[in-house]
Amino acid sequence: MARMGDASLAWLETAAREQRTLVARDLLLYEIGNVLWEFVRTQVLSVDEAKSVLTRISAAPTCRIDSAVVAADGERLVRALKSTPFKGRPVSPKP
Repeated sequence: MARMGDASLAWLETAAREQRTLVARDLLLYEIGNVLWEFVRTQVLSVDEAKSVLTRISAAPTCRIDSAVVAADGERLVRALKSTPFKGRPVSPKP
């Protein structure tokens, strides 16, 4: 079995048992793939371990949200709050 963190494994098991759904951007699996590739490249995980992790995560109940929608919602929120998540920097007027 791949060396996934205990918390990650517990979440996957609970999600399956309680029919919870992860809501994430559509880029989630690409980003996980990038991390797993780095772990294989640096020999933190074997290829088989990385495949096992990706298989388990891919099987988790997931609702993937279009990244463009997330970005647009984030921009609206930043403008409404007149602040960015980056140390409260003020938002410049929209061109």
